[in-house]
Amino acid sequence: MIDWQLDANERLFETFQASVGNRIVTMAVTSHHIRTHRAFGLFGNKSELLVYPLQYVVMDNGVPLVSVHNTTALVQLRQAQLQCEFASHACAKRFAELVASSVAGHPVQVKVSNNFTDFAQQAGAVVKDLYGGFMEGLGIGRKEEVTGNCEGCLAPLHGTKGQTMLCDYCDRRQTL
Repeated sequence: MIDWQLDANERLFETFQASVGNRIVTMAVTSHHIRTHRAFGLFGNKSELLVYPLQYVVMDNGVPLVSVHNTTALVQLRQAQLQCEFASHACAKRFAELVASSVAGHPVQVKVSNNFTDFAQQAGAVVKDLYGGFMEGLGIGRKEEVTGNCEGCLAPLHGTKGQTMLCDYCDRRQTL
């Protein structure tokens, strides 16, 4: 029996067997977390317990971003994604629905993609949005491209706003 180390106000909903990153793990969906347990070592005497908070699941218009493709379930987290391979499609769908309804607080219909491109497009769009928001939060973004003319010879200059350039024709320094 696995000791899931549940918090005082946390409830265990269901456990699953899955493959995460080429490792066979036992997963538990609780009221607050997704927990994964892996036994390893020569006799299985060492264990690893990873905890993924449900509050880190990305929401899109009030719907958790959880999807299923064949026997694979994908859960989008804030700075990562949890991709689990299950024994059957029904098991993957049950896991995804349980996670989505735990996050949303009510029953949610999970997106089941028929081909891998739908699955990859959804994952790619989420990663792109998360990366863009993260970079904007740090103040790192695309610089504004501007075009101007040299004050000395009126030759065209092109660069980013605030950049100091040297004119190719008259060697005059100028800030765009």
